[in-house]
Amino acid sequence: MIKEIFQLNKKYKNAWLWTDNKPARSLGVGFEASIHEYILKWYNTKDASTYPLMKDISLLYVEQYPSDVIACNDAGLSAMLTDDLRTAKKYFAQGYELDPADMLLLRNLARVCYHLGETESAYSYYSILAESEDPDDREYAEQILSTYFNQDE
Repeated sequence: MIKEIFQLNKKYKNAWLWTDNKPARSLGVGFEASIHEYILKWYNTKDASTYPLMKDISLLYVEQYPSDVIACNDAGLSAMLTDDLRTAKKYFAQGYELDPADMLLLRNLARVCYHLGETESAYSYYSILAESEDPDDREYAEQILSTYFNQDE
């Protein structure tokens, strides 16, 4: 059903109508936020059987909204959960390119690079994260650098 809704969303260019065919202009929550909420609910179940569906929907989401950093993170996360690390990296990198200040995307990008064996890239991303204004991000990155890269920051 959700896949068909994506087809309709694409067909009508994100212009939704009420049942009387009048434009739905101020719904309060947009299509993108609603899709993200569905994906988040599947993720929060921690039920691995939902991850392939989560991935399918996330890929449709990022296809229709390629400049949405949340869509990029959802696509990357769902790819990572299905052990598709190359696809995860693609979408985390896409999101990070769109918003270099998004530390969650940077954290995810660093992690997936590390698991792909791309240690120089991972080190670089964790080093950037270690310079974050957020003390939790800094502490996390410093711990990773110290533990996995033998670097005391």
